[in-house]
Amino acid sequence: MTAVEFTDVNKWYDNGLHALRDINLSVNTGETVVICGPSGSGKSTLIRTVNALEPIDTGQIAIAGTPVQMMDRRSLRRRVGMVFQSFNLFTHFKVLDNLTLAAEHVAGLDQAAAEARAMQLLDRVGLADQAQKYPGQLSGGQQQRVAIARTLMLDPDVLLFDEPTSALDPEMIAEVLSLMEDLAREGRTMLCVTHEMGFARNVADQIVFMAHGSVIEKAPPAAFFDNPQTMLAQAFLSKII
Repeated sequence: MTAVEFTDVNKWYDNGLHALRDINLSVNTGETVVICGPSGSGKSTLIRTVNALEPIDTGQIAIAGTPVQMMDRRSLRRRVGMVFQSFNLFTHFKVLDNLTLAAEHVAGLDQAAAEARAMQLLDRVGLADQAQKYPGQLSGGQQQRVAIARTLMLDPDVLLFDEPTSALDPEMIAEVLSLMEDLAREGRTMLCVTHEMGFARNVADQIVFMAHGSVIEKAPPAAFFDNPQTMLAQAFLSKII
């Protein structure tokens, strides 16, 4: 079953930049897709269109067959969760409250049910003992794990990760990637923008390589890393591996 479908998607910015060019891409349910490419290639813009943080100009994006443009904001947030580079936690709320807020206001859970689910997920990411702390009291890796737990609160159909480790110190990257690997093994549908090529090779079902706003290659990891088909992909890999 197709979880996310991009059909002839184009996006321009106000300065005339053609950020996404005729994107046609399918992501199957349960698939982990890693989107990579040089800076400015449109990777983050692409995944931000899935939950309408970036509007598109032409084409269509559908979640399990339903066009994103036809969904109200609340429905879209329930079906598509996103983990950001900079955590985006509410610094004036405790960790527990960061998780329960969306569950109460978007999903309509009562406080007790929301807190029970939040504690279950904090335990899942190894942070149950940090529930009463503020985000600023946690390490970057811990904050990102809280952000992932918060995203799971609504049990979304699709998880988006936009460079989730790029703001972390090297020793903190492994704990976040390990959690993402666990989610992939559980069969979560995931679209991940990342420069972590070890994660991409070991965990992804498909690699999408972008350049100049276009999808240049899509292939399983072994084929992409061992035998890239375009000079652009070959040049990109020669710089990062």
